[in-house]
Amino acid sequence: GPKTAEGKARSSLNALKHGRFSRHGSLLNYECDRAFLDIYRQLLATWSPANRFEANLVQQLAHIEWSLFRCRAIETGLLESAYNRQDNALSGLPHPIDPLDRLAAGLDRSISVSSLPSWISLRITRLLHERTSTLRTLDVYRKLPSEPPQLTHSKSRAIDSNPQTNPQTNPERTASETPADPGQTPGETPSNS
Repeated sequence: GPKTAEGKARSSLNALKHGRFSRHGSLLNYECDRAFLDIYRQLLATWSPANRFEANLVQQLAHIEWSLFRCRAIETGLLESAYNRQDNALSGLPHPIDPLDRLAAGLDRSISVSSLPSWISLRITRLLHERTSTLRTLDVYRKLPSEPPQLTHSKSRAIDSNPQTNPQTNPERTASETPADPGQTPGETPSNS
């Protein structure tokens, strides 16, 4: 495999050219490879994947972000189209119409088409949050010490830790050793008054 940082960075992008995460998986023919690779490189720098699983999650994040950008562009295009369609229909009116009213009227005619990008965008956003949460969790675990901390025992304890002399841990103590009265000390006999 590659030895230099540049070689490793270059080979890490191979998955975007071949196999499951290749160009045809996310990018349309007219979309910019360079813009997508910039997103992917930024995510690699942000998350610094430590293994293949984490690298796979970072690749998924890049594709999810790209899809989210595309959904926003589609939604914007649909809104502009609806606005322009209404703009042409209302152009002969004597007074100007508020742009949002014009847009709402245009969307009313194409509501089934305009809801699809929003639904897709919500789904993609959920995927983005799930992958990001997984990477954050993995990052926290990666930073934990590899060995569990050593427990230390304190010699001064409020309860007698010797099982032979502690009545809570040694039920075999005799009645004469265990005080019947909480104020009585062990070994003292109760007084008959």
